[in-house]
Amino acid sequence: EFKDDKFHGKATYNYADGGEYVGEYKNTRRHGKGTYTSPSGEIYKGKWKDDKQVE
Repeated sequence: EFKDDKFHGKATYNYADGGEYVGEYKNTRRHGKGTYTSPSGEIYKGKWKDDKQVE
């Protein structure tokens, strides 16, 4: 979803390096529950706040 031209709510984002984040956003920053898969296939699940993993 978009709000004021920014990601807000649930979304999937594919990074140029091959990584992927599936989860919640607030003001285009990862915020809430989400899963990041690194380019090498490592998976990080948890909570995010202001674009940083907190759990």
